[in-house]
Amino acid sequence: MSVRQRRSESLKVQQKVQARRREIYAAAAELFSTHGYRAASMRELAAALGMSKASLYHYVQSKEELLTLLYTEVIAENTAIMQAVIDLGLSAAETLREVLVQRVLYTITRQRLLRVFYEEELELPPTVSGPMRQERQHYEHTLLSVVQRGLDEGVLTSPVSAQMTANILLGAVNWTYRWYKAGGPLRAREFAEGVADTAMGGIVSPSALTADLVRG
Repeated sequence: MSVRQRRSESLKVQQKVQARRREIYAAAAELFSTHGYRAASMRELAAALGMSKASLYHYVQSKEELLTLLYTEVIAENTAIMQAVIDLGLSAAETLREVLVQRVLYTITRQRLLRVFYEEELELPPTVSGPMRQERQHYEHTLLSVVQRGLDEGVLTSPVSAQMTANILLGAVNWTYRWYKAGGPLRAREFAEGVADTAMGGIVSPSALTADLVRG
């Protein structure tokens, strides 16, 4: 076998492993959200995946590792999404709106995962709960900076502090994981925009959301 062939085979193996890991993460999110983290077992997870418990341990070492990986995924992906929106160079109001829209879209397309994220945080191992909390605070601080920029520029107005405003907005969009039902009259993007516009309705004027807002 040539060097090129060996590299090709190695890449195929890596892709297969990565695909299997994604299946495991999705099944874990489903299991943890349905039965609760404490009640769920690695044996049940293996059964749901149609594999032996021993085979499962080739991919993950423990239930704690799985929970940590799920948390890491949510925080990393949302941070990257927010940064991508900020990099568009939109106005503060437009940036805030699109960040909220993207947060809702992420949430409603991963409801099981987000249920685990919000409801099982206390189950994180002590060695990782601190770093996870710091990463989450970094995301929240970035959102706060967008809100503060809008207040400073006068395109946003709020009777409460920038911090409280950011908390209210996050609370509004995050809670959709509890009550959103797929199959309604609105497409996902339309629904997300509706939530964002409702959340922002009391702090921004329609004229602040100009026509160059990126829409899906």
